Amino acid sequence: MKFIINTKKKDNLDWNLVGDNISKAFMTGRCEVIKYGKHFWIADGAQNNKSSKALIRTIKELRFDINKIIWIYGGSDGHSSFETIRAIKKYSPKIILTKSRLPKAKSPSSIVKELKNLNLDIIELTSNTSEAFKLAKSLVNTKDCIVAFGSLYIAAEFVELLKNIKPEKYTYE
Repeated sequence: MKFIINTKKKDNLDWNLVGDNISKAFMTGRCEVIKYGKHFWIADGAQNNKSSKALIRTIKELRFDINKIIWIYGGSDGHSSFETIRAIKKYSPKIILTKSRLPKAKSPSSIVKELKNLNLDIIELTSNTSEAFKLAKSLVNTKDCIVAFGSLYIAAEFVELLKNIKPEKYTYE
């Protein structure tokens, strides 16, 4: 492995090496597509309008039928659920609202209040990602896709469920 720091001048970075290495990095929950049974799941940390639009572009590039997606959303304090979900409104989304284990996660009922002016088809409110996961599996048709988004915590918790990874404990508040 090449070192990023130039050994002659320790305070100068070799930006070519930085770029080369970053391009090789994989981040869990950044538009991560996972085949689970007969379905595809996408876990993404989109937590604002701009990142939701980027997620939509990627979904279209991957050729999923955006009108048949089951959306699972959970947000965190400090981020606007209204702005994040506004980007998908025009697709008449079917949405399950949920909550991460993260202490600063928004409750689904407070997300509903935030979204009231969007007039969305909210399928159900669930108290955790496991419940949302089970519900989405029961609703999805064979060729449909399920997208879990709203924070990296939501994305990571779905990756844990899909890949049978022991859940991470969030010990900070």
